[in-house]
Amino acid sequence: MGRQSLQAPVNQMANVAAARTLHINIGRNVRRLRQAAAISIDECADELGASAEELSDHEAGKSRFERGQLLALSGLFSVPLSDLTRNMVGRRRAPSTFKRISAQYRPQP
Repeated sequence: MGRQSLQAPVNQMANVAAARTLHINIGRNVRRLRQAAAISIDECADELGASAEELSDHEAGKSRFERGQLLALSGLFSVPLSDLTRNMVGRRRAPSTFKRISAQYRPQP
């Protein structure tokens, strides 16, 4: 087996790992935004036309959101799609995004 023949499986494994990491990040971001907005998993699932169990699996990175669901979540939380897909853990932008979402959904006196 030559060097080139080994490279393809290695690249494929790297792509699979990157996709898995992306889906985990999306799920974490959705969960954090949903919790910051004080929206229950049932309410959010209803907005997406999904079950609470399905949304829970998406948030845990066990399954993937569909494109339409990501667009709906982007609208629901009033954030760009990039805020759903980026790794916001430990990033400077994350707290301000979550604070802004929390303020939008905080009950007014």
